[in-house]
Amino acid sequence: MKMRMRPLACAAALLAWTGGRQAMAAAAPPDDVVLDGGLVVDGTGAAAFRGDVAVRGGRISGVGSLPEARKAAAKRRIDARALVVSPGFVDLFCQA
Repeated sequence: MKMRMRPLACAAALLAWTGGRQAMAAAAPPDDVVLDGGLVVDGTGAAAFRGDVAVRGGRISGVGSLPEARKAAAKRRIDARALVVSPGFVDLFCQA
């Protein structure tokens, strides 16, 4: 009987854990800014791609193809289709 209950308990624990993660993601506050549809250069050496960059609390909170609902909920949305976006790796401050 114990052997039959173990897989059931594991499945229930996994279901509870994944359901909890989805609830936490749904409860996330909206992003402060979303740069929508820019040409993203991520600094890894990979080819640039069209995507979105989200910022929340002064930190990058998402990069890639963000869901429309997330972009619509942002406090500010910037059309970046004509821009190159380089999240987090370019420091424009320099001294010459």
